[in-house]
Amino acid sequence: MAPNPNSEDATGDVICIADQFHFSSFYSSTNLAGLEDDDSVSTPTSTTPHRPSRSDSMSIIGPEEQVNGDARLKPHTIANPDRVKLKFYSNVLGDNSTFIHYGKWDGLDQDQPGAYGRASEAMTDYMYNLSMSLLPHRMDSNDVNYIDLGSGTGASAIHLVQKHSATISKATCLNLCKEQNDMAIDTAAEMDMTDRIDVVEASFEEIPFEENQYDLAFSQDAFIHALTKKKVYAEAYRVTKPGGAFVFCDLMCGDNPDLTVQELAQFAERNRINDWLNPSQVIKT
Repeated sequence: MAPNPNSEDATGDVICIADQFHFSSFYSSTNLAGLEDDDSVSTPTSTTPHRPSRSDSMSIIGPEEQVNGDARLKPHTIANPDRVKLKFYSNVLGDNSTFIHYGKWDGLDQDQPGAYGRASEAMTDYMYNLSMSLLPHRMDSNDVNYIDLGSGTGASAIHLVQKHSATISKATCLNLCKEQNDMAIDTAAEMDMTDRIDVVEASFEEIPFEENQYDLAFSQDAFIHALTKKKVYAEAYRVTKPGGAFVFCDLMCGDNPDLTVQELAQFAERNRINDWLNPSQVIKT
């Protein structure tokens, strides 16, 4: 989290805040139930040549099987990964709300209904307050323009625009998942905010905008999906105005002494994490 280095008054300092939270207790059969897609078997019908991508297919946890005496959940392939991914995030990270982030848990009880959604919202608020502390010259403005990179369902952007309507004039939600983008568009329309929320289907590694467009580049738990962090960070700074800020939170590789380099690599491979960096490497990048 840092001011735009292109700014004349930028210090280049990076604010790094680490936290730990273990979600294994929430990955239960109850919370994973109902994540089946209606089109659970993929049957290609088009003869048009297609370039395979990471989003074309996805494995979802299925029925239990016995492995060496232990019950394991067996993955199987589904046809519409965007739809099931949205259901998964909503169930596991958002209590079926549109907030699907890991969250800030100060003073919250994870066992209370709606806790995950409230924690996600708390993290969004915390990041926004941090952002504005980096932009003291814009705190009293009424035309702050920001972009949410990897915006998911648009919940964070819609929340911030609604809460800070006197400050934020426009938010751009940039995201690859069509299912999530459709939800963001529908929610913005329901709340009569379509003139202040733009939803763009694109990659944060190739942001389709000119440089120096936004006061703030913002991202919450999204860069874990990036193919290359360096490209993403460079793109975020490129579209941020001189004197603006780039603030994000993300999942990063830890330094658990009980895990080997090979185990960390296996985790990254199984979870399709291409650029698995620890906080020090992120700062260096």
